[in-house]
Amino acid sequence: MTKISVDDITIGKVIELAEESGLISKDDLFTNFIESRGHYLWSRLKIMPFQEYVNSIAYLREYVSVITQHKVKGSEYDNVLVLLDNGKWNQYNFDSLFGKGSVNENVQKRTKKLFYVAITRAMKNLIVYMPSNDSQIIQKAQDYFEPNDIIDVLSLVDE
Repeated sequence: MTKISVDDITIGKVIELAEESGLISKDDLFTNFIESRGHYLWSRLKIMPFQEYVNSIAYLREYVSVITQHKVKGSEYDNVLVLLDNGKWNQYNFDSLFGKGSVNENVQKRTKKLFYVAITRAMKNLIVYMPSNDSQIIQKAQDYFEPNDIIDVLSLVDE
């Protein structure tokens, strides 16, 4: 603990120290990710000061509530961010909300119910984020939202 409490220690160095002391081991999944599609992310993350990570966790614990859509039924919040990502679920398919995805009627019904529960929790502000480049999905989203409320988040990122 003394070694990682140094002010200028990086995330990469903390992971290195944890591996050297036997607290963790870098498995093949980690190594493969770093060597392939995660190379850019890891090159940026490993040089970040570890204290910034610690501070971000403290901030999140204090000010940000992260709750699954299943747990919010009956609750209300001023600000709600809904992330529509199918992940590895096969019980829901958020693409089906926008005319694509699963043709299974039960999956479509469950997805619509879950989406309704999630978006109706917002008292003041609602953001629905769905990573997609599919023009049909984006066009269909205009049935739910005003065209000016649909934003390509990549257009907000400085290159």
